[in-house]
Order: sequence, then C-alpha cells, then structure tokens
Amino acid sequence: MLKYSQTNKERRALDNYGSDLGELKYQSVAGIDEIGYVLLTRAVNNLQGDIPFVSVHYAKGTGENTIPAYSNEPIKNSIATHIKMAGGMKVNSDKGADLVFMVNTNFDGTTGAANDLNNVYIPNENIIDFVNMVDEAVQANKKVGIGDLRIW
Repeated sequence: MLKYSQTNKERRALDNYGSDLGELKYQSVAGIDEIGYVLLTRAVNNLQGDIPFVSVHYAKGTGENTIPAYSNEPIKNSIATHIKMAGGMKVNSDKGADLVFMVNTNFDGTTGAANDLNNVYIPNENIIDFVNMVDEAVQANKKVGIGDLRIW
C-alpha cells in the first residue's frame, strides 16, 4: 500500500472537487513551491502569444518514474503538468523544442527531504553521465534548463 504525503492527500481532495472543470481551467501538482514562477511564466507566454515547446530528458535509471517523497506520483506527471501550467507544450523530440529540460534523478529513484542531513553531494557514475548529457545538449546549441531531483 502506498503511503501518501499530506500534500498529496490534499491535492487528491482538490482534484476531486475540481474534476468537472476540465484541464484547461484546473491543474494541480504536489510540492509546487515555485508556483509564482510558473504563473508568471504563464502570464508572459499569454501576453506574447507564445506556446513554448519543451522536450524533457531524465538521468539514467528510474528517471521519469522517480516518485518524489513529497508527491507519491512519478515526476514525469508533475513535470508535464508544470509545463502545461506555464502555457507550454511537452514534445517528444528536441527538434523544434524551445527548451530542453534535463532532470537529474538518483539512479534507483530514491529521494528525501531537502533539509535531511543525509542530503550530501556524492559524485557517482550517474551524475557524471548526467553532466555529460547536459554538456552534449549545450554543445549542440540547445537551450537547456536543469532540474535536480537527486535529493538524498
């Protein structure tokens, strides 16, 4: 049985309450500390009439199926919703993408709290592979954003 976080429990209740609004009027994600940035980005995109295309890549291992401790759902779902909330569209190819978003996750999918004393930087093969993946995209002149979910 999955052990849901309080944030996720509240989100599920809100999702149920707003279920008949449709995804153009209602979206939610657990653990969205950066909501101000997402909404500001949405406002700028709307004002400029832009719909940014975003390609997403994950570190080797569990990658997109990593379930953050605060969320209880795969990170790929949260990221897809964040892109939608910002007024963007997730695409499956870097070709034509306005942004290549690269997400660093632990190989085995483990996460923890950001303030946990065990949350220390330990270089390993997966981090080196991720840095090389980012470097390759930058060398190809792609616009790259990085998200680090490698907590713990």
